Amino acid sequence: MLGEKLNIRNVSLDNFCYFCIAAVASLAVFFILHNANWVIGDELEWIRSTAIGIIEPMSQHVGKGRFIPLCHYDSNLTLLLPYGYTALVHYLLVALIFLLTSIAYVKLLRGYTSNLNGVLLLVAYSFLVYETYNVYLTIIYSEKVVLLGLALFMYLFYKLHEKTSLIYLMLLCIVVLYITYAKEPVFGIFLVFSLVNLLFRRRKTNAMEKMFGYFCLLNAVVYMLLYYYIVFLHSDSFYNQGRVQLTYIQNVAESAKHQPFLIAIFGFLVYRVYAVLKNREISVLDSFLLMSVAYSIAYFILKLNDGYYFTPAVILALPSMCKTFNNLLQHEKIKYVLYVFLCLLLYKSVKNIVVMGESTSYNRTYYPEYFQNLARIAEKNKIYVVTDSVKMSDLHYSYKVTNDEYFIGYWMNPRISNYKFMYVTSVDSVPSGSYVRIYDNGLKFYRK
Repeated sequence: MLGEKLNIRNVSLDNFCYFCIAAVASLAVFFILHNANWVIGDELEWIRSTAIGIIEPMSQHVGKGRFIPLCHYDSNLTLLLPYGYTALVHYLLVALIFLLTSIAYVKLLRGYTSNLNGVLLLVAYSFLVYETYNVYLTIIYSEKVVLLGLALFMYLFYKLHEKTSLIYLMLLCIVVLYITYAKEPVFGIFLVFSLVNLLFRRRKTNAMEKMFGYFCLLNAVVYMLLYYYIVFLHSDSFYNQGRVQLTYIQNVAESAKHQPFLIAIFGFLVYRVYAVLKNREISVLDSFLLMSVAYSIAYFILKLNDGYYFTPAVILALPSMCKTFNNLLQHEKIKYVLYVFLCLLLYKSVKNIVVMGESTSYNRTYYPEYFQNLARIAEKNKIYVVTDSVKMSDLHYSYKVTNDEYFIGYWMNPRISNYKFMYVTSVDSVPSGSYVRIYDNGLKFYRK
């Protein structure tokens, strides 16, 4: 009788945790879709393509050191839908990617960790959303597609191990192939995965798992060859080259500042290395952890330190951490301390979702109104931009001006995508009564 009561209690708790997971996912989707609109910045890319019914080309992100032809290619799916040119439909696609990632992530955690604690599952899911949510609130981040691909990869690999099926193998190859060409460092982490499993886990892998390992190896080699012949030999400048004036050590410190979870990843790596050396056994979750570390190191080398760059590293590291926490929860002496920690983490995660969502919702109402006002003025008046040759030669400044031109053109009626400001070097040369835009004053403009 006591055992039955405990089972009923566990089932009820698990069901409640699943309800909470659904609630967190619903909250996240709400803010992804709320006030969906174009926001000034890198969304300029869609203002010039799918937002006006033009296909996003594969060549968009090929050249100048970059080779990610599938970076934003998923956006073309919006053109197959009614009103696909609108921002709302674009964010509906983002919400769908988020939900698919969520489902795959929950399934893979349950697959790799037997008798997974329901509270831990809830916190692990909420924490993933907390760490990755910003990549779903703006269309520009291709990390969202990589996150979906990595979640599917880990889940499908689990299924391939459980049931050797050609279907799972083919799906795995398709997923890996796609996300390899969506973000540059991805080819390298699958190279790490294949080497770890082919060299150190060979006896524990079945025939199809070995085939997949060789595919990952071949995929990495092909990507490197294509990059070398298509991009590297024809590039005289590379992405982010010269923009970050930091040493490698300073950049690592800055990366940890923007993404503190990196400290936990590398700290956990030390623990797992010790455990592997002690037990003489390496698990598939360890290979995921090494992929996480490899992905992080790639961005250390590239000197790209914004937090969102490391979101794929987060999803790769969490399954191994989750399994370790689940084992710790079996110990009576420390499990209640862990529950307190998990509850605090849950609170922080959900709070962050709300804060980021509200901030994004505000931006989505402010910027369109700002550019619509400029567009109404531009239809009947010239807008003068006070600039000088020194500033206009600056890449970032020039980009801001071009960005504004396209956004104003987009909101004009009829829409034109090549609106141009009138450039002057001094306010004195602007006729009285004209509209003036000075970039040193942020987004402000005035009438002289």
